[in-house]
Amino acid sequence: MVGLSDREQAIRDEKTAAKRRLYSGLRCTVGYSRSVAGRDAAGRDERRDGFEVRRGRAPLFYFWSSLDCQATGDRSLPRPSEDILAGLFRHDKRDMQKVDYGTVKALELKAPGTSTSDTMTLFHQLKKGEIFGAFNMDRRMEIWAKLHAWEGLIHTLWTFFENFKYIEVCANCVKNLITVPFRGTLYTAMARSFSETTQTRGKYIIQEAEAVFAFRSSNTKDRVALHYRELFLYVMRHLRELSPGSTKVEPKPAQRKIRITKDPDKSTLCGLADLAERLGFKSIKISDLKAKYSSHADVRSQSRPSKPTFVVDGPGECRERRCACPYDLAYEQSRDFLFLDNMHSTDRSQGSSVQPVFVRKSVLSGLLRQGIR
Repeated sequence: MVGLSDREQAIRDEKTAAKRRLYSGLRCTVGYSRSVAGRDAAGRDERRDGFEVRRGRAPLFYFWSSLDCQATGDRSLPRPSEDILAGLFRHDKRDMQKVDYGTVKALELKAPGTSTSDTMTLFHQLKKGEIFGAFNMDRRMEIWAKLHAWEGLIHTLWTFFENFKYIEVCANCVKNLITVPFRGTLYTAMARSFSETTQTRGKYIIQEAEAVFAFRSSNTKDRVALHYRELFLYVMRHLRELSPGSTKVEPKPAQRKIRITKDPDKSTLCGLADLAERLGFKSIKISDLKAKYSSHADVRSQSRPSKPTFVVDGPGECRERRCACPYDLAYEQSRDFLFLDNMHSTDRSQGSSVQPVFVRKSVLSGLLRQGIR
């Protein structure tokens, strides 16, 4: 067996540690427990409220847009508040329980409203009864109409935790700007550090390029949430510089041409502190970072990136590359487009498959719902 490189071994160890940490908190975090047979006061068999978790995955899946999540790190995990089954079956528990594990696996990480390849695959399976097989054809067509209208990726409980690992890495980078109280969250800590003194009344600053900013109308509550989101987008664009080794190694040796440093890039840390201060956040850590690394500040590009293409008429991101931390090549292809306007884009283009930037948009829209309206 060929030995793993130091980076590959470190990534494997981190994945193992993250799984133990996240799945150990599954019961209290998600609010769904293992279905356990029991008896009520009258002696009748019953099952506790919740859905059975099989092999670390649950036979239900969530619309990420319905999540109420504040990316915080260790002490406050995301809380799914409504699943896609409730939307498909109008909260009818009997119908929801008819959805089998094979259906969930077939739908996992598909984009039926965007990828024509995914659409054809799922529709063929639906017509043959391979998915939603417990329903008649008329009922399945009603279900399909709702599925086909969904714009993003369909995530399961397993991909929820895989994506959370990615957001956790980003959150740890943002923690360079603030000290999070023991019983607090990263979002609430950043919100408390937000100052109105540097802001224009009724407007918020939006970053259109690394050194290009514009003003948009917004109320104060939306402003804090959107600026918080912009900090995460900065981290996502510079993830490799802020958290070396976070991106996944490409499986093909010919694509492994990325030079990885051991320590976070000082100029990128200074840029993060500069952006936070310009957006209205103030803290001791921000001031310290600016004072410590001001000599390393570099000149940011003032050119606006072109509009991203979310789909491609050909091979795009395969299923295995549609969640968690991005692969090196996908990271390079998507990083220049990770700005607020692009992440809020209402582009409904369809193509054979999806691009890496579409995957990042889907992940971000779900796990950082705070501030999205």
